[in-house]
Amino acid sequence: MKLTEGETYLFRVIKYANLPDEGDFFVLRHESGRRILLSAQVYKNYGIKIGQSIRCRVDKVSCTGKVYLEPEHPVYKAGNEYEFAVVDCRKESPTDSHFTLTVADCFQNQIRVLVSKMVDPNNSRKVLLRVPNIKKGIPIAIDTTFKQSPNDLSPIIGKNLFFTVLSMGRDDNNEVVYSLAEHSGLRAELKEKHFNRYGFKTGEVIECTIIGETRRGLIKVEPINPFYKKGGVYNFEIVEDNVRLYEQHGDDYTLVVMDLTGKKCGVQVDKATYNKYKKKPGIACRVIGFRKGKPMLEFAQSDAD
Repeated sequence: MKLTEGETYLFRVIKYANLPDEGDFFVLRHESGRRILLSAQVYKNYGIKIGQSIRCRVDKVSCTGKVYLEPEHPVYKAGNEYEFAVVDCRKESPTDSHFTLTVADCFQNQIRVLVSKMVDPNNSRKVLLRVPNIKKGIPIAIDTTFKQSPNDLSPIIGKNLFFTVLSMGRDDNNEVVYSLAEHSGLRAELKEKHFNRYGFKTGEVIECTIIGETRRGLIKVEPINPFYKKGGVYNFEIVEDNVRLYEQHGDDYTLVVMDLTGKKCGVQVDKATYNKYKKKPGIACRVIGFRKGKPMLEFAQSDAD
């Protein structure tokens, strides 16, 4: 059964599993029989038990067909407002027009929130924030009075702008991120793990395509890929030693291939194409776009096919 991003499904927790070098997981089973792993460490505060049925939103389906689930939070619901304990508030850079507020959720996870005014932890012990979403067990909190990006992004969506790499730091999940700024004041962040082969350096000016807005009110961007061009056709190595070579969704198959940076990508093909190429070393694919540094691919059928 194909699971759709953004949709919520009911799963039964059937057992624990330990994967060497990856950790402990809950094994969840959908009514269709499909099984998916859920990190036991990430959701250790949720009180999940064997035999329990839990509702999970499909947070993401990767280009290789891997499904990432987000179980319903025991306290926070997306779209509601909650009080959070104030931990700290400061300007991360003297040139910032905003402040970065650090708050703690009910499980003492620390969350960074962009705010327009200083919040003194000595005078304000709690602050009311909206939770638009939850990711990896941590609520995304926003100040509804603060908006970093323009009210209407439509004039710049799809356009390329130049951003300066201001610094490298860590986000709420302790992941390394690049902080970017455009000359008019637009701000963006990029996760280093997605662009570690791009060679970005502090102070460098990079060209990015505007693709939207993050839930924290920052601009969502995709840097120009230095390895591939949109519309170009390239030969990609098929990863034959991957035990999870394809994920079947009805009549569709996803071949897992390797790009020039060593990252795995997926290309959907029909059953006949899969059977034809599964023993071959490579397949020609057209780049139809980019997502988090990876090329999005479609099978480039040749005249010989």
